[in-house]
Order: sequence, then C-alpha cells, then structure tokens
Amino acid sequence: MVGAGTAVAQEADQQSIPIGEADLYPALRIDYVTNDNIGLRPDDEIDGRAVVIRPELAFVADRRLLEIRAGYTGVYSQGDEPSQDWNDHRLSAGLSAELDSRRRLGASVVLARNHDTLGSELTRGQGDRFEESATYNRVILDGFFSYGATGATGRVDVGARFDTLDYTNLAEVTDGRDRQVVSPYARFGYRISGDTRAELVLRYRALTFDNDNFDRDELSALTGVSFAATGALSGTALIGVQGISRDAQGRDDSTLLVLEAGLEYRPVDYASLTLDIDREVDNNARSLGATGDVESVRNRIRLAWDHDWSSRFSTQAFGGVTIREEACPVVDTTTSEVGVEMDIAVRRWLSFGANAALASRVSSDCRDDPDADELEFDSTTLGVFVRATL
Repeated sequence: MVGAGTAVAQEADQQSIPIGEADLYPALRIDYVTNDNIGLRPDDEIDGRAVVIRPELAFVADRRLLEIRAGYTGVYSQGDEPSQDWNDHRLSAGLSAELDSRRRLGASVVLARNHDTLGSELTRGQGDRFEESATYNRVILDGFFSYGATGATGRVDVGARFDTLDYTNLAEVTDGRDRQVVSPYARFGYRISGDTRAELVLRYRALTFDNDNFDRDELSALTGVSFAATGALSGTALIGVQGISRDAQGRDDSTLLVLEAGLEYRPVDYASLTLDIDREVDNNARSLGATGDVESVRNRIRLAWDHDWSSRFSTQAFGGVTIREEACPVVDTTTSEVGVEMDIAVRRWLSFGANAALASRVSSDCRDDPDADELEFDSTTLGVFVRATL
C-alpha cells in the first residue's frame, strides 16, 4: 500500500545520484502540445498550444529491512488560453519495514495540488462558461500492517486511509464538493497455486462533504484473485458489492456492484499489456444529491500496450472508455479515448518523442432533452517532447 502513495519516477535503467546509501533519481520532460478543442465544447471549438514542463525527483533508500521513498512531481503548463495555464504539484513520502519474516508495516503521505481539465469532471459540458480549470488541494495519509511471509499460504493486511480534498476556485460548480474520507480496510489472501492467491477485501468508508446532502457511508466486500509478478500475468482483479447508506432526508439505502482490476500481462521482457477497470460511485457527478436510491456511477476501462522495439525505440498505445451513469434528468455520457506515443533515445540520458490522442464524448439522455448534446465533444491532441535523465 505504501507504493500507491509514493511517487517514484525512475526508469529501470535510469542512473542515480548516490547519497550515502540512498539514491536520487532526477528527470525532466518538456512537451509542446496542440489541442483543437480547448474546453471540450460541442461547437464553437477553440484551438490552442501550450508548453508543459514536468520535473521529477525521486529519493530511494533501501536498507534491507527498511525502505524509505520520497518524491516530487511537478507539471507546469503555459498556453494560449487561460485554461491552459496551471501548475500541478505532488509531494510524497513513505516507508515500509520488515519486523521479521512474517510481519511488515508501512505508512505514506501525499500532498498534492491538482486540476481537472476544463470541460471535464465538474465542468463537463460547461467549458464555454469558465476561463480556468477547477483546482484542488489533496492530502492522503495511509498506513498498513501485514502478517504472513512472502511465500506463506495465508496473509492478512489491515490498514486505514484518510483522504481530504478541497477545491480552491469555481465555487459555482465546486461549492459543497469538498470532502473528507476515512477508510479502514482488511485484506485476506490465500495461496491457491504457485503465484496465484484468492483474495477477500472488506472495506468501510465514511465520506463527509461540505454539503451534508452528499454524505454517505459505504461498506464493501470484494473477492477475486491476485497474481504475483513471477509469471507473465500479475496484478489483482476483484468483484463485489457495496452497501451505501445516507442520512439525508429522502435518500434511500442502496447496493452497488463494484469492480476493481489492475492487471499486467508481459509475454516477453520487452512488451507488456495492462488492463485497468473500476466501477464506483461518481463523486463528481452532477446528480450526486439526487433523491431516492439511484446512484451516480462511473465505469472506467483502459487498455495499454508498451513495446520496446529496440534499445533506442519504443512505443506506447492506449485505448479507454469512461461511462457515467447519472440520475435522471441528468444525461448519461460515454467518453472514448485512444492515443499513441513514440520515444527515440539518442543518448542514454536523452530521448525525443511524439504523441497523438483522440477523444470523443456522446450522451444518452433519459428523456427528450434538447440540451443533451451540450455534453458531447470531439478533440484531437498532438505533441512532441524531449526527456532528460542522468
């Protein structure tokens, strides 16, 4: 769990700066990007160009039984339109310790300032109303304790996460959406073959919003399998049910089918196929406060293929679909994305590349709504970049 909260940017073959018994991994990437639909509008599209600078710094200290990681990732964008001017920051730190062959514990903290692309999330379908993106601050604290040796038949993980998110602008759409989430969890794993475990996950989450009508409690039970990285297939796939209760007047209790999967298939050392799936309540839904037992749900699936054609040339391709199920009269939407990136290493520490991406969103209304097409858009993004490491 610590790794999920620690930003480590180094590549497998990236050189480091030794600091005693620790290593420092710096990197810098500069992109020049063109976008033919700033704000993701259905019509009256605005195109723009931006320069995006991405510094990365990772610190790793591995002392056999104690591992400490820390990192910083920044994204600085300057473009033709005000909505293209933003700065994202992510600071993270984490440690994990092996108390003995069976017991392991760890903790992590993430401090982040991020933004949502104008025309997406809380501003989707409203890209013509605002000149800036929604920005927010986020703090994530995570801790866990694990019992069970690496090769043991059974293993137990227990832990808790605290997550707080605070919006800093666009009160018209973000008002009441600030939230705090407290989530204790327990995970039980039982080895059923050499690298495969059956998994059972129990999780409780208490979500408190600035707008009390959005408050809810969730109790989830998921089961599935996990695959160790010793074989071609690794990762976890879980399916389960989530009981949702709300105290707000007019809000009924409900049950939701949930999915969580993150799988990687690596048939050879130089190529990998990854699949990510999740289905959950959409905290950025327009109809989050709808009455009754109707939930606003976000379904996401993403497939990516990475291939190293040689020591100097590699490609990455992806495709994904996000389906938002909203409570009527808010319309449902389906967003599709595909993209490809090519990278050429001219030196061990220097590479150049180019990328392209297409995105499209269509709506499916629950009634004859003349404004349903306001959520639809098509966009094309093209870019070139240079990346430098040690």
